[in-house]
Amino acid sequence: MVAVSVLYFARARDLAGVAEERLDLPAALDHAELRARLGAAHPRLAGLLPSCRFAVDEEIVPPGTLALKDGSCLALIPPVSGG
Repeated sequence: MVAVSVLYFARARDLAGVAEERLDLPAALDHAELRARLGAAHPRLAGLLPSCRFAVDEEIVPPGTLALKDGSCLALIPPVSGG
């Protein structure tokens, strides 16, 4: 397990009820496992998670396995809309 900072933006922040938190996560996990863990921690966020992207240390991570290290910054990026 590694300690990471998780950042929530826009609607994700509203649903999670926090802008940032520290979580202990496995050093390697896939997007589905991460979504399950975040959804369990923040049930109101669960419906938005399938459409969110992830960034690790300011780099968008394509679907697959996330590689985390102690002190990583994981950003949850919800869909963007506007007009």
